[in-house]
Amino acid sequence: MLVKVKTYLVILYLGMIHAGIGERQLNSLLSSLNIPPVTQPTLKHREREVGIVIEKIALQSTDMALEEENVATTTQSNIPHGVSASVDGAWQTRGSGRAYNSLSGHCTMVGSLTGKVISYDVRCKRCKQCEVGKKKQSIKQHDCRKNWSGSAKAMESDMVVAMVKNCAKKSVTVETIIGDEDASTISKLHHDVSFNIKKKSDSNHIKKIVTNDLYTVQKRHKQLSERVIRYLLKCFNYMCHQCRGDTNQIRNGLKALSRHPYGDHSFCNSKWCRYLKDPGSFRFKSLPYGRPLQDRQLQESLQNIFDRFIPQADKLANLESTQANESLNKSIASKAPKSHFYSGSESLNYRVSSAIAQKNIGHTYVAKYYILELLIKKSH
Repeated sequence: MLVKVKTYLVILYLGMIHAGIGERQLNSLLSSLNIPPVTQPTLKHREREVGIVIEKIALQSTDMALEEENVATTTQSNIPHGVSASVDGAWQTRGSGRAYNSLSGHCTMVGSLTGKVISYDVRCKRCKQCEVGKKKQSIKQHDCRKNWSGSAKAMESDMVVAMVKNCAKKSVTVETIIGDEDASTISKLHHDVSFNIKKKSDSNHIKKIVTNDLYTVQKRHKQLSERVIRYLLKCFNYMCHQCRGDTNQIRNGLKALSRHPYGDHSFCNSKWCRYLKDPGSFRFKSLPYGRPLQDRQLQESLQNIFDRFIPQADKLANLESTQANESLNKSIASKAPKSHFYSGSESLNYRVSSAIAQKNIGHTYVAKYYILELLIKKSH
């Protein structure tokens, strides 16, 4: 009978962590089913049994994904070649853009060819058991996950370095990383790992920079409406996509972006400008009244925005994406909601590992027989 109860609690917690709920939500569900609630100490004890196994499964999946990525990269280039991976960090406190005071954060590395997580890391600034133990002047032996004392903003670059070094330990070289416009990450990689590591920018972050610049200009120019901003962003994205790999075409495209909406197509390219394909029937469908813009002061402001990117044309010609990481961050947030505090113990690591296993293996990682068998044996 005792074995059955323990097994029930193990499976119950496995479902709880996979669904992304906590003690309160779980007991609310049990009470509605007329099942006695589970006490916090019992649940915490089972959490540690389940969580350790989930972490092992997640780490095994990243090792397999790293090997797959390495094989795919070598097959594609026919020569030994370093892998390319996108990296992105997230924090467990909702960011305002002004304060960086989260007590924890995580970072993931996704292979460009396989789309699987090849490495991940977590940083925590607090440990409840250590804090309580210091007050009582007696710290019990426990699995302390506190591994950071710096600022929350510096977590991401430190985790990226740790992940690249972890790949190197497994005889896989990371040659290129894809990330946002935070220069501290690549700078730290060059300082701590290798100057040979290359950096490619994320198209979504570049788009955000252009968007912010346009909304800043909007305050001074009434003609720059929401509709015009959407049109300019569409032209920018389409130009970058169609001229991918061609630095000269990107330079001309950036010059054209401040002229094209005004009817000047001297720098346009037929790959993305419909006027050059059919001048007779061309009409600005996305601009007000289907006519070109007229405000010359606005044109000067737009020219200042887009000309600023001309020296970075080579970067814009080789944009990549961190969308896989952003999607994974949402999965992690569903298992470790930002409205709850999980980084005071091992809970955050277990929940992040659960999302990693789900990304690499799928939802079936929960139903794997060997996982349940391992958990049941441990509960005996």
